Amino acid sequence: MPSQENPWAYIPSTFVLCPGCTWSSHRSGVANLAPLPRASAAWTTTTLGTFATPVSVLRRIRVPLDEFPASIESERRAACVWRTANPTGRLRQLFAKLERFSVDINVPGAEAPIQLETGFFARQAGGAVAVRSGDTVVYCTACSDAELSPNIDFVPLRVDYVEKFSAVGRTSAGYLKRERPGDREIQVSRLIDRPLRPCIAEGFFKETQVLANVFSFDGTHQADTLAICGAGAALALSPVPMCARVAGVRIGMRQDGSFVVNPTEQQMRGECKYMDMVVAGTSSAVLMIEAGCLFASEQQIAEAIEVAQRAIAQICEGIERLEALVTAAHPERAPKDDADLRRVRDTLLEQTRKIARKMGLSQAIRIAEKKQREAALAEIREQVLEELLDAVTEQELETHGAADEEAFETLCRMAWKRVLSSEMRRLIVREKVRADGRKPHQVRPIDIVQTPLPCAHGSTLFTRGETQTLAVVTLGGQDSAQRSESLLGEHTAHFYLQYMFPPFAVGEVGRIGAPGRREIGHGMLAQRALEPVVPPREVFPYVIRVESNIMESNGSSSMASVCGGSLALMDAGVPVSAAVAGVAMGLILDQTTEEPDVSRQSPSYLILTDILGMEDALGDMDFKVAGTRTGITALQMDIKVEGITLGIIREALEQARDARIHMLDVMDAACSAPRSTVPSSVPKIKIINIDPKRIGDVIGPGGRVVRSIIEACGGEENITIDIEPDGVVSILGPETELLERAARMIRNITMDVEVSQVFEQARVTKVLPFGAYVELDPLTGKEGWLHISEIAWHHIDRIEDVLREDQVIAVKVLEVNARGQVRVSRKALLERPQPSDAAAGASANGTRANTSRNVTLSDAPGSGSSARPGRSPSSSSSAPRSAPNRPSSSSTSGNPAIKPTQPAPPEET
Repeated sequence: MPSQENPWAYIPSTFVLCPGCTWSSHRSGVANLAPLPRASAAWTTTTLGTFATPVSVLRRIRVPLDEFPASIESERRAACVWRTANPTGRLRQLFAKLERFSVDINVPGAEAPIQLETGFFARQAGGAVAVRSGDTVVYCTACSDAELSPNIDFVPLRVDYVEKFSAVGRTSAGYLKRERPGDREIQVSRLIDRPLRPCIAEGFFKETQVLANVFSFDGTHQADTLAICGAGAALALSPVPMCARVAGVRIGMRQDGSFVVNPTEQQMRGECKYMDMVVAGTSSAVLMIEAGCLFASEQQIAEAIEVAQRAIAQICEGIERLEALVTAAHPERAPKDDADLRRVRDTLLEQTRKIARKMGLSQAIRIAEKKQREAALAEIREQVLEELLDAVTEQELETHGAADEEAFETLCRMAWKRVLSSEMRRLIVREKVRADGRKPHQVRPIDIVQTPLPCAHGSTLFTRGETQTLAVVTLGGQDSAQRSESLLGEHTAHFYLQYMFPPFAVGEVGRIGAPGRREIGHGMLAQRALEPVVPPREVFPYVIRVESNIMESNGSSSMASVCGGSLALMDAGVPVSAAVAGVAMGLILDQTTEEPDVSRQSPSYLILTDILGMEDALGDMDFKVAGTRTGITALQMDIKVEGITLGIIREALEQARDARIHMLDVMDAACSAPRSTVPSSVPKIKIINIDPKRIGDVIGPGGRVVRSIIEACGGEENITIDIEPDGVVSILGPETELLERAARMIRNITMDVEVSQVFEQARVTKVLPFGAYVELDPLTGKEGWLHISEIAWHHIDRIEDVLREDQVIAVKVLEVNARGQVRVSRKALLERPQPSDAAAGASANGTRANTSRNVTLSDAPGSGSSARPGRSPSSSSSAPRSAPNRPSSSSTSGNPAIKPTQPAPPEET
């Protein structure tokens, strides 16, 4: 019993787990409570549990029920309290008091709202936000290192997006059960990274990591755009200094041209399949676009971006409201970490510019050949850095904001980049001179070589300026398909493109291994551009693999992959609906003024066509557009400034269309249409569809049936059979005859034949002395057994007098046994003669009248011989028979209950 002075006295008891609090916080919380006065009411037992590592402690407290507090809070530490709800002893949990800040956002044009929450999870992270739409929940966190990296002159940002299979209540089907990033997760990680990077304050060079984990997925509301919003909100709450709030949405387009914001998975596969666009940006500008379209026009693209911008602005406003709630509740929270921003001061910048111009920077930029230009610029860079480091004194280090010579060298490298970028901009914007001598709207020279690889199914060597790709197409069967697993289940891709960028493409030495994020992203962009023109599998049953091997690169290698891949598909005989070309556009802002105005179309900026690698690295935009003559199929835009307006995007789209048409003209001159047939090296393929319920019948126990089909058609070296779960059977082999034989055997197994079914065009395939095999259906090859007694109503001495091979007759199904084998009758469809007529006919022929016999499938050859041992079939069939009191053949033909006594007739040999 608790003492009168302290009714909160503890009595040790057994162990229990409670996730609500730690032992230290619980102990602190209880210790600071004022003692309760003793009451005369009956005492009741209440359990207060705590969770600690490595032990858990249970304490029992006896306090008056009516005076027991519903929650305990002391010094902002939460305790998990359990108490009795009624005298019967049922317990009610009173959760730990965790701060929870929530904001609901109604997105314009979207059906479901978005909810942002923080304060209740990952409280030690710099910023943590849970994003929810429907029952899809994504947890996003942002953390940054406390120390400034001494030698880094770029934003060290790392973004990882992870889809947990537990979010849909299952485990990975692979051998390894721990989640590993797949191509889709890497693609989404890039979608999150690209809009966040330009909004981090200039000079913030601390290691920063953003994680987005999908912990719940309802199969309807997509998680990738929620992850972009959550990552932007987490960075807004973290100490990482941001220039603006960032959010993202998805835009789907219906066939009538109307748009849907954040469409569901079902809508994207149905009514909204004509456009799949992800747009990210701030409340006033666009930062990133990733889109796949079914031949959308430039006007539709611009309208979709405008719709997305309005939705993004609303979400950014919600992020600001969430940040304001947290700041009001916790004014003491960590401020923005902008004290250690590494910025180049104007004095160092001007000093670097003078030295670089003195050493011929402008002339080096004008060198047309890439390797020579890079060598000249590298030499100037070394001379500039050497002169700056030699001239600096210890007193000047503090003036430049550098703690030591190592930090000053980093500032010098940053100053060199800015000087090189500004000089290139000055030449382009004011003098209209690009590094390779082209005009702003001009495309580099194009060279195309079709079929450079004679043994490949299709190949093209596509060269544009100093960017070159060797595109190769391989056609195969179902075993060549790309299989993947996601939260939506297992997927099989029958068309896919893989992008390879070896180090020799830029004259460097590097490792060869698994593809990096850039390679995966470029490959998926090129695949998205070509996918709309690839024929459906019903028209072209092959699995298509395109590989783009970059031979050399000087800008826009992904768009070269689109052009080369389109030509290689034509070379392989793939009946694509149209040729596809792609071009990369660039943006150069005139930064000679302090803050150039990019909100209006003025001479302060210039849009470049078919950008070089240097224009991409030092410019302000990388805008890739791919499509046919009729419309756009893929789009990707990355911005390196805080954002651009819709006016610049419209102008870039129109300029890209002119370049795309020019490139299609050049491609049509090299290859105007696909080959009429696939090359002879491509194996033949045949696709048939079966009932998925019959897949087990085709495979057989342990694969016995399908192996027997393969062996009957020449073995595994001549034929392969792949069966998909939806019942699509892919048969691959070198000869059409073998494919047809295998298809007929599979159809024979899966064809459903019903008793009493009539086949008017059955063909006799083999005649035996006591019966014949008839082909019921020429498409499936399904055969039935026709016994001699079921051919006609009169007695037959020689079956050859009535039937011959390839004769077409009408038959009726009498029996289908458990193995699917069929017994048929011809006489069941003939008019039965009167008994007197039958006897007269028999006397005229010198034979006796036929008496029917109850025949089953056991009378077929190989299922119990109808001839007696020691006799030939002919002598057996002509021997005297008597069948007293047996039913007639007519009654047998209509009786489906007849069961075979032996196995069915053997397969034809």
